[in-house]
Amino acid sequence: MALPPETEIREKSPNSLCFINLVITVRQIAALIGKETQYTFFPMAVRAVYRENGILGFFQGFIPRLIGEMILTSAYYCSCRLVRLLIFGLGRRSTENMNILRVLLYYTLHNYTYPFELTGCVMAVHGANLIGATESNSFHNWYECQRYLSQNQQLIRGWRPFLRSHVQQIHLPKLKS
Repeated sequence: MALPPETEIREKSPNSLCFINLVITVRQIAALIGKETQYTFFPMAVRAVYRENGILGFFQGFIPRLIGEMILTSAYYCSCRLVRLLIFGLGRRSTENMNILRVLLYYTLHNYTYPFELTGCVMAVHGANLIGATESNSFHNWYECQRYLSQNQQLIRGWRPFLRSHVQQIHLPKLKS
């Protein structure tokens, strides 16, 4: 039996309360790529985020991710209701077809909200003393970051497993500790 759209939204939508863990994870990955050690262990990472950015450092990039989640959740909910009403009507529902349509709707809508997710991920390392944070440290806010990514046609980088489109800077300067 298919779940009602409200339950499915809660299951598929990322939980914004886990954002602190996302910031630390993104910074740990950036430190791993740059062969740096200040984010090696979780307690060290928590201390480093707090030391570099204060309590607000744990919420770097939260606003674009939240906007993307809100758009995705509301559009997905409305689309599921609309499809259920228009295609299946008020009569008997075909749960198998509805499940396929839900997956297709979610994937299609996620294509449009991915730029917010990417912007949030780039801004998650904002303010970090990492080599990989050079790009995000050049922005003052998330909107400026999203505009820059849009102008350079980088808003979908990382979305597809193949045909990646990220253009990396040739040389990233070493940050002073």
